[in-house]
Amino acid sequence: MIVSKTALRQIPSTLLILCKSIWLFPSIVTLVLLILTSLQISGSSIGIYHIFFYGDKLDSNLLVNEPQSIRSDEFLVNTQKALAQQSNDFQKINNNLGNGEDTSLLADIPSKDWSTIFRPHNIPFLFLPFDNAFALKWWAMSYLLVLSVYFFALLLLPGRRLIATLLALGFLFSPFIQWWYTYGALGSIYLSLFATIAFSRLIAAKRIRSVLAWSIAFAYSAICFIIILYPPFQIPAAIIGLCLCAGLFFEQKKNINTKMLKRNVLALGASIATVLLIAGVFLVDKMDIISSVSNTAYPGERLIQSGGYSKEHFLTSNLAPLFQDKNISEIYDRPGGSTNAVNQSESSNFILIFYFLIPLLLLFSVRAKTWTLRLKLSPMTIALLSATVLFTVWMFLPGFDFIGKATLLSQVPQARLLIGFGILNLLFIILYIRETSSSKKIISPLVSIIISLLIFIFYLLLNFHTMLVFEGFLTFSMAVFLALPIPAAIFFFLRKRYSIALTILLVFTFLSSFQVHPLYRGTEVITESELSKSMRDISGDSKRKWIVEDVRIENFAAANGLRSLSGSYLYPQMNLWKELGQDSDLYNRYSHTVFVIDRDTSKNIRPAITVPQADRVDVAIEACDRFLKQNDVGFIVTSSELQQDPLNPCYKFEKKIRYPEVSYYIYRIID
Repeated sequence: MIVSKTALRQIPSTLLILCKSIWLFPSIVTLVLLILTSLQISGSSIGIYHIFFYGDKLDSNLLVNEPQSIRSDEFLVNTQKALAQQSNDFQKINNNLGNGEDTSLLADIPSKDWSTIFRPHNIPFLFLPFDNAFALKWWAMSYLLVLSVYFFALLLLPGRRLIATLLALGFLFSPFIQWWYTYGALGSIYLSLFATIAFSRLIAAKRIRSVLAWSIAFAYSAICFIIILYPPFQIPAAIIGLCLCAGLFFEQKKNINTKMLKRNVLALGASIATVLLIAGVFLVDKMDIISSVSNTAYPGERLIQSGGYSKEHFLTSNLAPLFQDKNISEIYDRPGGSTNAVNQSESSNFILIFYFLIPLLLLFSVRAKTWTLRLKLSPMTIALLSATVLFTVWMFLPGFDFIGKATLLSQVPQARLLIGFGILNLLFIILYIRETSSSKKIISPLVSIIISLLIFIFYLLLNFHTMLVFEGFLTFSMAVFLALPIPAAIFFFLRKRYSIALTILLVFTFLSSFQVHPLYRGTEVITESELSKSMRDISGDSKRKWIVEDVRIENFAAANGLRSLSGSYLYPQMNLWKELGQDSDLYNRYSHTVFVIDRDTSKNIRPAITVPQADRVDVAIEACDRFLKQNDVGFIVTSSELQQDPLNPCYKFEKKIRYPEVSYYIYRIID
């Protein structure tokens, strides 16, 4: 193919146009997305299995950082459920767990169900090699989050490309985002922002073509948002989204022709009707599973009461870098008063500065009129302040349960409500920049220094308090150092040096979360492990089921395309376990289900279900029990040897898989 000289001369000018356009940043992140996808690199903690098997031995697929054991919902459940779907040709029903499981609703599992069109990050599994699709899905959530923040910032701050870029990257590296890196969390945020952008563009659209395009964009984003079906994250995001839409509507309507506004509102109504119709069809289609989950013993319908969250923990978001170290974080008590070791995800937060920006924003909104002062707030400010008051009351003040029922916040545990404060934090930064940029008021350097110094003292006192309460968690020098970044950022916000302020916040958020995820290549640590290959070889063409004793490998059978009774049950299979004749509350739950084989050959035990923790089910049973034979169990994996009665053998030893850190024994049950 010969490229003309004219075409070559046009390349520099095209690049120059791109560099000056709002599409430069999206182009860069798109390129990064494609590179990571092609290299099959994700941020999964699936490499934890290399540690389980080999200890400190070098893992050639681990590129950066270490896998996180606290991310078990990702590497133990979501990732292995996706692997199980690969062996199932991504069919809606996966028959490899228990009596069969519908994969189209929970845990964000890829399938060929019609609803996958509203989970676009799962569509690549249907045509790409698995490890490439897995990497693409992982980074697509970051990609869409970054773009949603970027374009929303440009909606309120037209032309401020650098500020929008810094805001987007800073928000991505927020500790809460990284520790809660799931579609339920990230999708709730970016879909609500995309829907808000589409709403704003639709209301202001002048051409019929634009009205149609933004109506479709709004409907699609809203439907995708609804079918996430994780209320603890969706409800705060939805409340903020509604407030944003109200604020944008009242700000924009005065600049829109009445006839045009009516037309656009009618189009919005049609779009909302479409959302309700398709979402309704989806909910009716999945009603059996939704009903099953809502009626479980765990998680069931949990109603949260207002108040009780730790104010100290909420205010010390500046301590986020310390929680990357598991040993240090275990010194810190769990927020909410529990004496258990801290859960790093539950304790994660955003780097919050909105409670300093709100008073400053109100100060810039004061208008002097003759002998009086008048507070003139934009509709957007009023809307966001309303959401802030609502969340603050629900988070910290007991006795307001009626608010929870009216707003559905009763479905949101306080630690999850932090997602709402994180979104508000982002929005107040954008709003502060918009309002102060257009104001002629300038805060003097001296006053800016004094305010920043007071904020520094505030954090210093909080850090010293934490240092005294949790001995060993925080050193004196670290207490001083971690009190500096937020006051420094506030100083530059006061001086209207927004890019510098946001750069400080970006660097600080990055330092607070860069160790959370590894960079890891592929999924062969599971699929090509000696244990997986042995299970596949021994199973051969047999369709008989597997059971395992080790919860860490509960999903290995299904992940390798083998049928299993052990595994993560996303919703209860009541008909399967009722044969044991035990209280249904024991197994009517989301559960990690493993078997405990009786090793006492002097007696036979009856099968017994125990619940060592809310999401764990252990089934104590004899290897030769009738229940296993009735359910076509043919193979057992244990981490210690089994002994049997030589006069009445019912299973035979097949293979021992020896790893440096653990050994597994595979047995075949004899008919």
